[in-house]
Amino acid sequence: MEAVVNIGISSNPRRSRQAGFSLIEFLLAAFVMAIGILGLTMLQVMSLRGGTGSRALNTAVVVGEGVLESIQAEGRQSMLFLKAQTAAPAATYFVTGPLTQYYASDGTLLANATNSFYKVQIANADVVALSAAGGTKRFTLTITFTDSVTPTTTLLRTVTLTRQVAYA
Repeated sequence: MEAVVNIGISSNPRRSRQAGFSLIEFLLAAFVMAIGILGLTMLQVMSLRGGTGSRALNTAVVVGEGVLESIQAEGRQSMLFLKAQTAAPAATYFVTGPLTQYYASDGTLLANATNSFYKVQIANADVVALSAAGGTKRFTLTITFTDSVTPTTTLLRTVTLTRQVAYA
């Protein structure tokens, strides 16, 4: 018995009309893909702006922590000089009232407000008044800087850090 193989145009008329994509289907798929790519592009732009803001905020916290470490080191040094019963070196943070320091965008201390990015206001208050055994002060740092929300819009941001420091 011989097998008959029919090669050629299908006898089913439905199948021949449905082969491939139509131009309308292709255009609709391209439109949906373009909307998706546009959404991803906007997400990338927003991510870059958010990254810039978080970098500035992180640097503000690092600047503040550095100032608090300097204050704490000065307090420890004064306590050591009290125990050794020698004259303590001149104090910067413990003698004066409110103090303001200025920092560049990379966190370096500046001599004045010219070209400053961060403004650090240092306030202190007695927790335990100074006696022969020493004292404790609470230092509050308020760090302000301007953050760029959009190329034309800026936002004033504030970071507040607090620490209690023993001193003599």
